[in-house]
Amino acid sequence: MQNAWQKLVETARRTVEDGLVVGTSGNVSVRVGDTVLVTPTGVPYDRLGADELCAVDLEGRVTAGDMR
Repeated sequence: MQNAWQKLVETARRTVEDGLVVGTSGNVSVRVGDTVLVTPTGVPYDRLGADELCAVDLEGRVTAGDMR
């Protein structure tokens, strides 16, 4: 799961580098089994760390992270 979190951070940062995202708009997510890892709202991707991500189950319940 840790590798998926790191890859998600890398992908989010790449969206900024490629000009696909401006400021804090949008979210990036990845499904790993029955868990969805999601970037938080309001955090610029170029400052995003793996500890700032959020994980939810398929019912939408937060299972990891404090960010929303």
